Amino acid sequence: MRVYRSVDLKNWEYRGVCLPRPENGFGRLGATGRGHVVYNERTTTYVMWYRWNPLNPVK
Repeated sequence: MRVYRSVDLKNWEYRGVCLPRPENGFGRLGATGRGHVVYNERTTTYVMWYRWNPLNPVK
């Protein structure tokens, strides 16, 4: 999952990969949705979550 930032929502700066795809095992195949980040005031931390869809083999 790649990360970008913008101060005006028009011009974007690439910031790197925050969650690389595994090379082996569970999670190697499939697709992720757009990640979401929110600030948790109670814990004073940022929280990220995303949707992952496994690859469904065709038989």
